[in-house]
Amino acid sequence: MLRFQDQIRLTTAEQANFEAVTGERTAPTTVQAHNAVLQDTKDEYDAVVRQTQPEFNDEGDDDSGVAEARLMAAVLAAMQLKA
Repeated sequence: MLRFQDQIRLTTAEQANFEAVTGERTAPTTVQAHNAVLQDTKDEYDAVVRQTQPEFNDEGDDDSGVAEARLMAAVLAAMQLKA
């Protein structure tokens, strides 16, 4: 990633990863836009966690996806850039 003050430019690989994580095809060009998309995606994962009841299998493992959604929300929070 190239960054000058609030302006950013993602590499091709970073853009592919950003799209895979957020579903957003347009590359952000500012720190604010980058963080806003990540926050929106994190909020969607948080909503999944709030709306989903744990479903435990015979081994006692949760198969509902709640743990994965919590982890993804934490990753998205960590990916945000400092202003």
